[in-house]
Amino acid sequence: RQLDPAFTRRPDGHRRFAHFLVECLDNDIFVALVAVEDDEVLGYALAKEERYPPVFERSRHGSLFDMAVHPDRQRQGIGSALLAAVEQWTRDRGIDRLELRVSVHNPRGRAFWARHGFEDYLAVAAKEL
Repeated sequence: RQLDPAFTRRPDGHRRFAHFLVECLDNDIFVALVAVEDDEVLGYALAKEERYPPVFERSRHGSLFDMAVHPDRQRQGIGSALLAAVEQWTRDRGIDRLELRVSVHNPRGRAFWARHGFEDYLAVAAKEL
């Protein structure tokens, strides 16, 4: 919510997320990766296989839809390692494209993705009604 009010979590958001994560783990088009050191969770990444509409030559792509590293452990290679693992998972599925969405209000995140070769190709717009 610090980046944009659209990201405001529900009071029970943590429970809903846990339920969502269990559903993801039961579906083979998802991958959940966790960086752990000395039983402490340092970060995680969630990705899935997506399908394009059938009008396009490329039929599938990977979608990295959530990744976070504990603020105290950022800039230590954890995010890069999680990303490398997601990229490998995507390649192992025979997919040659990985997409993600990043807030325009997140300059650190945008810089991270740019350092790893991600380029803007689509703008997502929203309007509050």
